[in-house]
Amino acid sequence: IHFYKREPKFSRVQLSEDNLIMNLFSSESAGHAKLPDTRRILINKDQLQKFKNNSISTGKYTIITFLPKFLYEQFRKYANIFFLTIGLLQQIPGISPTGRYVTLVPFLVILAITAIKEIVEDFKRHLEDGKINNSKVKTFRNGDWL
Repeated sequence: IHFYKREPKFSRVQLSEDNLIMNLFSSESAGHAKLPDTRRILINKDQLQKFKNNSISTGKYTIITFLPKFLYEQFRKYANIFFLTIGLLQQIPGISPTGRYVTLVPFLVILAITAIKEIVEDFKRHLEDGKINNSKVKTFRNGDWL
């Protein structure tokens, strides 16, 4: 319940009664957290506050965030860190008895295949989100479904 503070049009007695009612029903006096500021909705005018739309987005990545998020997800796995470390150590001559690219090339190929799979899956998610966000819906206005 929100009460608005009135301008003093009435007598002091009426104003003090309004303050008493506001204090009785305020969220702070009831032991609850303070409610956010009231929202004022203007009719037939542009709204003062902008709110988020109700579109959905289930995609993990954007073009900008793909590489950092993908690498973070892959290198959270200990096996990937192990193979990267072994592959880098094999690049130092004299440490590894095997060739320089025996571990690193297959590891990078697997990472590339995984990246392509993630791109395809995320692209499909974005397409489905677009279909849902642009689909026709019925709204209930003035007692009728439109």
